[in-house]
Amino acid sequence: MKTNIFKLAAILLILAGGIISCKDKEKEKPFTLKGTKWYLIGIVDVETGDMTELEREGYGLLNPDEFYTIVFDAPQPLRACGASAAGMCSWGEPAADNFFWGRMATNQIGGDYEIDYKIGAFRFTKFDITEAGCMRWCKDEDLYAQNLRQVQSFVIKDTHPRILHLYTNDGKNYLKYKKIGG
Repeated sequence: MKTNIFKLAAILLILAGGIISCKDKEKEKPFTLKGTKWYLIGIVDVETGDMTELEREGYGLLNPDEFYTIVFDAPQPLRACGASAAGMCSWGEPAADNFFWGRMATNQIGGDYEIDYKIGAFRFTKFDITEAGCMRWCKDEDLYAQNLRQVQSFVIKDTHPRILHLYTNDGKNYLKYKKIGG
């Protein structure tokens, strides 16, 4: 009788442990870009480690902390319309999956992207940019947009805060971002 009670207790402990283990695994969902916002730290040369920082000095009402940011799969107040449109388009609806938007110094960007988390592949499939006057930031905005258009792969560093590398130029350079918020 005591042997059966011990066997029953052992079985119950094993089952309870399995249930708790499964619940823990449910909570451990892989990190994705969906709903995240990133702040560009700089553009890094992989071989030398040199980092080019883009100018962030604001003027007037512009907030330099919003310069060179990118947001993935989240609603945005405005959407870049592309070279043929003047100004910004109203967006209003929540963004679809694999949509991004962001800011440079004076212009905004938006479009679509493809990502494969298993192999680290990433590319922008549609890239729109507004063409507002960029004043003294034209060179930096051109450099930033040129690099974004060439992104081929990515790595997300599991640090605090998280760091995102978007690799360009056959892995010779990467845009280094810091995650903003949660």
